[in-house]
Amino acid sequence: MFLKNNAVVVSLVSIFLIGTYGCGNDPVPQKNNTLDEKVEVNWTWKRTVNKTTNVVYGTVKNKTDQNIKQVALEFRTQNASGETVQTHIFNIDNLEPNGQKPFTQDYPAKSTQEDSGFVTVKKVIPAN
Repeated sequence: MFLKNNAVVVSLVSIFLIGTYGCGNDPVPQKNNTLDEKVEVNWTWKRTVNKTTNVVYGTVKNKTDQNIKQVALEFRTQNASGETVQTHIFNIDNLEPNGQKPFTQDYPAKSTQEDSGFVTVKKVIPAN
């Protein structure tokens, strides 16, 4: 129980740091919702030097012993007031049992407004 609580604290601290400092950190786990029992997402994002593109990258790990057909992830950016600036949904397909897949997605940046970014697991579709 003690180790599990420490893992929760570490995850919450990681989320805070990502939200506070925005982009450019190494990929870290983020706990989002009940779908965390099925998949684990490690991610980070960076803005290109010319500040026109956000690059979201990391890995998705299947934490089950069954094939997953698709994982839908949402990348969301917020301004300094916590208001959503933009959202983008992308899919990772065909995760083998206990397997892991890398991902990279590029999106237009709104550099004058974006202060922090988040990735949320929106849906996990098991293979039939």
